[in-house]
Amino acid sequence: MRYAVISDSHDNFYNLERTLEIITARGITRCFHLGDFCAPGFVRAMLARESFTWICVWGNVDGAKTKILLEQRNNPRFDISEEPFREIEVEGKKVFLSHFPLLARHAALTGEYAAAFYGDDHRKRVEVLKNGALLANPGELAGFATGQPSFGVWDPEHNTMELVDLRDFRVTR
Repeated sequence: MRYAVISDSHDNFYNLERTLEIITARGITRCFHLGDFCAPGFVRAMLARESFTWICVWGNVDGAKTKILLEQRNNPRFDISEEPFREIEVEGKKVFLSHFPLLARHAALTGEYAAAFYGDDHRKRVEVLKNGALLANPGELAGFATGQPSFGVWDPEHNTMELVDLRDFRVTR
């Protein structure tokens, strides 16, 4: 199974829709969001399609956290950490999620994690460290800062990250 890895969406509903179309076509149903959703309405849009499950961390620009938590408190498809990071296990691999690059880098350097994913700086990056850990930033879904909206697709079997540039895709109906 592959996983969508998304960060820094900053309320860009259009790019969310494009991303969900692409990952639906690829048969992906599990998503990591690394923070900076921004408003509660964006989280509602993430959850509008019932085929997706979201494992998330907060970013530094997420507003109305209490409202998001109250709205989604009983939603089994929205799992968000109270901390600025989280550890999960996926297909026997330990994974570290954080919005913040330094936390992710330090986690990856410990050798405890197969992969560490982060956002915040909006720059796409995939790096395999000397210890074999995958350290990756899927870039920004919003595309406002770099003009290069993107997300990642993680393959846990091979521990690789594909970066998907949204400029290459259009939503058609």
